[in-house]
Amino acid sequence: MAKLTQAQIAEVKAKGFLINRGTENFSGRIPAAGTVYTANDMKVITEIAEKYGNGKMIFTTRLTVEVQGIPYEHISDAIALAEENGLYFGGTGAKLRPITACKGTTCIYGNYDTQALAKKLHEDYYIGWSDVALPHKFKISVGGCPNSCMKPSLNDFGIEGHK
Repeated sequence: MAKLTQAQIAEVKAKGFLINRGTENFSGRIPAAGTVYTANDMKVITEIAEKYGNGKMIFTTRLTVEVQGIPYEHISDAIALAEENGLYFGGTGAKLRPITACKGTTCIYGNYDTQALAKKLHEDYYIGWSDVALPHKFKISVGGCPNSCMKPSLNDFGIEGHK
């Protein structure tokens, strides 16, 4: 394939794909509502990594799964397979970033259902505001207790459960 243009790189970045340093391959981010993936979601993400990427995946600090090494010409195929299974790529650019939450829902220190709140915020704001361009990325984090595992105070908007 011919060298990628900056327009091509920007176009796919808006869809959740970041170019891999020194290559013309991309890492695509797949966020989960409430930061929870099902076993089936992980099977599909693994299939995407094996079919279209280099077989490697990593969790980002925003708790999205990043599928690495996807050639530009396979991005539309990766998107289609994700969408067929209720998943989507995203989480990049000057917009609301994927909502993060600790495991306060199941943690013995959690003071409330952090995953339910994160899912609601994900649906209302991450999805609901997906077309809203912001001056800079905006991060929201949900923490279940003062242990601050998710570091809500280091985000643009943080929620921390206290008794």
